Amino acid sequence: MAGLAPEGTQFDGRQYDAKMSELLSTDGQEFFTSYDEVYDSFDAMGLQENLLRGIYAYGFERPSAIQQRGIVPFCKGLDVIQQAQSGTGKTATFCSGILQQLDYGLVQCQALVLAPTRELAQQIEKVMRALGDYLGVKVHACVGGTSVREDQRILQAGVHTVVGTPGRVFDMLRRQSLRPDCIKMFVLDELMKCFHVVSRIRSMTSSSCCHPKFRLECSLLQCRQKPLKLQGSS
Repeated sequence: MAGLAPEGTQFDGRQYDAKMSELLSTDGQEFFTSYDEVYDSFDAMGLQENLLRGIYAYGFERPSAIQQRGIVPFCKGLDVIQQAQSGTGKTATFCSGILQQLDYGLVQCQALVLAPTRELAQQIEKVMRALGDYLGVKVHACVGGTSVREDQRILQAGVHTVVGTPGRVFDMLRRQSLRPDCIKMFVLDELMKCFHVVSRIRSMTSSSCCHPKFRLECSLLQCRQKPLKLQGSS
């Protein structure tokens, strides 16, 4: 039977809900900061040559509005909230930011992407793999409906990035097959849908069935600074 999480690491659902309600019920000006730099080409963003090769090989010719504003701040390690219509390149935006920052000599999970559905997680994995083709990125999708043992085998062999659904990702953390020690980037895709999924499995993050070093929990949802709120329409 799981005991309590170490003091200071328990997830306070009521406090979290109160903060989210406060954020979503206002115009958000006090919560967000602005970022005005716009890059009209991928070449101007200072990206690695092999990442640029992957971007162009994927079929991109020039960045969309959200990519013009979102890739560089992500690469700088800033907290970013991006909003844009479907099909405008949001996935490629955060995938490019992750791929730019990975240490490819360290075959440990350095980036974690959570998506609310298996289909979306697998789609993100495909985009990440394609954009990082010339970088030699190792990315794995941890989703329900697949072999737990195969997930464990791949994670223990080493990956740079994990894309997954909350349930399977938390299960891999609980089993210590996925270790949070080297994670430095965290992305929530389809933010509100992810919140609904996470709320259904809160009990997993408030009990200590994990290694004492496990600090991922929902505290990763708290930004380190005022996030940039970026919007793009095309």
